[in-house]
Amino acid sequence: MQLCVAGLTNDGIAHKLGLSVGTVNTYWLRIKLKVGGSSRTDTIVKIINERAENALRMENSNRQAVLDLVAKPASGTDNLRFVTALLYPAR
Repeated sequence: MQLCVAGLTNDGIAHKLGLSVGTVNTYWLRIKLKVGGSSRTDTIVKIINERAENALRMENSNRQAVLDLVAKPASGTDNLRFVTALLYPAR
């Protein structure tokens, strides 16, 4: 998918990965069927949108965890959790 976004054709992808064009075509067909895309471009758009939505969900989850920590009375352990959450957000 990254090579397609970079502008490579199936021939270019096959050459870059050392695969046959037929193998690349088969992979695209399987990806399109799994994602439900109607074309190569539509498939890429759906994959990028899904990844963006997942990243937003994760970010919102991280924000909510920090808000939950701030909202309750702080103990020494809670302060440590809060600082840790700010310095090392969950991925």
